Amino acid sequence: MERVKKSGVRYFRKKKIGEYFNRVIGRKSLGPGQGLHYGEIFVTFGYMEIHRKSFTVQKIRVIAKNHPHFMKVTAFSTLYSLSFLSSSQPSAQKVKEADVLYDQNKFKEILHVLHPFKEEKNDEVLWRLGRALYKLSQEISDPKQKKEMIFEAYNYVSEALSINEKNSAVHKWMSIMIDAKSKYQGLKEKITQAYVMKKHMLRAVELNPKDATVLHLLGTWCFEVANMAWYERKVASTIFAAPPNSSFEEALSFFVKAEETDPCFYSMNLLMLGKTYLKLNNKDKAKHYLELVQGYPQKTAEDAQAHIMFIKEICN
Repeated sequence: MERVKKSGVRYFRKKKIGEYFNRVIGRKSLGPGQGLHYGEIFVTFGYMEIHRKSFTVQKIRVIAKNHPHFMKVTAFSTLYSLSFLSSSQPSAQKVKEADVLYDQNKFKEILHVLHPFKEEKNDEVLWRLGRALYKLSQEISDPKQKKEMIFEAYNYVSEALSINEKNSAVHKWMSIMIDAKSKYQGLKEKITQAYVMKKHMLRAVELNPKDATVLHLLGTWCFEVANMAWYERKVASTIFAAPPNSSFEEALSFFVKAEETDPCFYSMNLLMLGKTYLKLNNKDKAKHYLELVQGYPQKTAEDAQAHIMFIKEICN
């Protein structure tokens, strides 16, 4: 039977499917000699599975009433329809596979696993594609390519948000991507997006209070606002009636909470704890966390960056 591809999903030609479907619901029995093969019935139920929203309970009851062998056909057709759709629909197994690869810092492999499903309007797939692209961008030295990857990653996460507003991971990565993107759009845009970033962080915490990474992001937001230069504050005052405001004490509270939630989960959180304690003139605490950064395994580009920033802090 001839098949065609449409939007990454295989469809049998509509005319042939319609013919089989009409033969099924119009037949009084499925006995031998009727000229209708089980293979044709499987196609019909596969079609019903793809377009299940358009089939009412009444339609299904009509089929069940007219066919004594309906239950047998349903059992076989369920297996058929699952195999029919498995090549095109992202499964939970693929998402799990991507998460295992993420823990191994295999970001290119994540793109290979999930990219075939990017058109499936699945928020769990889309934000993970954005995350993998962003992580890869941190390893790229070419500024133009880095920018392109960050903007593409932003688009994936933005689409995920439009699909599911109640996904905490989407809000977390939306805040990260807004920050990364705004760095290419000038100081004014970066300051303008500050409240939008915080809104997504707070929403992510609301949906998942135990996410240490979001707590770290909130701490970083507070630290950067508290550490704004005088000219940045002047620009902010021209944009907002009430410019963003925070303190190093507030930043510290988020960094500490992140560390309590998941100890030593992130080299950057250790670094920011050290930097914040230095801002608060607590040199003993600062030394403790900066030494942890020094001994932290450099598995990712961010770990290497944290180590470089640690050296800068020591030199200063």
